Amino acid sequence: MTFGQHTFEYTYENTRALGAPFFDEAKCFGVSLFWGFPGWGRFLSLLPDRLSSNILRAVDKLARSLPRLADVDVFVWRPKLPRNQG
Repeated sequence: MTFGQHTFEYTYENTRALGAPFFDEAKCFGVSLFWGFPGWGRFLSLLPDRLSSNILRAVDKLARSLPRLADVDVFVWRPKLPRNQG
């Protein structure tokens, strides 16, 4: 038995374009930054707790305001209202 491969790249732009015909985008914000970067957890574990917490807060704040750079994007959509045909 073979399984199909995952062929869609879920980028900010692709995800936004996928929902655009059906929804009005209300908001988008990023969550976390660098978690996919090799050695990130190890690097943070070597730092004092307070410093690693401050770094995490800073990069999370950056990810929130720049979702294109974030590890995860959260889209909050509103359904498009039907246009008056009359």
